[in-house]
Amino acid sequence: MNKKFENKIAMLDGVHAFIAEHGNVIAENSGLRLLNDDLKRKTDEIRNLESIRINISKGKADAKNVSRKYITSVGLSLASKLFDYAKKSGNSELKSQSDKSRSELERYRDTEQIIVMLKIIENAETYFEVLKEYGLTRESLDKFKADLNLFRDSLENKTTSAALRVSAGKSLTVLFREAKEILKTIDMAVEEYNERDITFYNGYKSVRMIKDLGTRYRVPKEMNQLPETLTENKGQ
Repeated sequence: MNKKFENKIAMLDGVHAFIAEHGNVIAENSGLRLLNDDLKRKTDEIRNLESIRINISKGKADAKNVSRKYITSVGLSLASKLFDYAKKSGNSELKSQSDKSRSELERYRDTEQIIVMLKIIENAETYFEVLKEYGLTRESLDKFKADLNLFRDSLENKTTSAALRVSAGKSLTVLFREAKEILKTIDMAVEEYNERDITFYNGYKSVRMIKDLGTRYRVPKEMNQLPETLTENKGQ
């Protein structure tokens, strides 16, 4: 979450916490209590959506270390071991499944290449004891399996994750806009405390105006006597 959104969340948290701490006020004002609950739910929605964005970004960063070229090279190395063993043992089916070239694999679609690699790994597991004579180790085979899974996941999520990131960005804007509407209603509900409980009223205004969802307003001249925390410049 960027700094702008962090500031917004901090303000939302501050408002909710302030109202929740004043049990005597919300005990007699169920409307304000319900609005504060709505604000908390909206803040939770924002955090959940941001969590999705973070996880997607992390997954993409991890996938950068596993390229198609790398998968092809390691897969061909493994296939060559299987191919040689198949020739020597007269296993025509294994030979056919392992007879691959770089140019052939490069012509495949990503998903087609993954299917081929999964078959190579399956055969490597089946003939693992024999392939140890070719230098194959459990560690190297397990690493290739893990790398292929990461590569596959990155491909499966490539389109959907990009769309989700854009969608999440738009949704965050929508969620913050909805939170702003809740805040406006809370503002109206709190106005009655300007006369009834000035301490609560001023405390709310102080917390509320730390950040106004990135929007700042000019204070009318007739309101210049209000605390400085209420005065903000338009355009941010």
